[in-house]
Amino acid sequence: MLSDRLVEVSVFADELERRAPSLAAELHALRQLAEGAWSVGEATAYVDRRPKSH
Repeated sequence: MLSDRLVEVSVFADELERRAPSLAAELHALRQLAEGAWSVGEATAYVDRRPKSH
């Protein structure tokens, strides 16, 4: 079922953030998208607004 898969995506994003904290903004946006809180455009805009770390 799609909703179950989206929960798995959110949980996986949590695990990836634990392993790679530098991806926190991107993974937050992914979780928001998976949970239906944001559209793709909103998630992309959020990531684009974040300062780039090099």
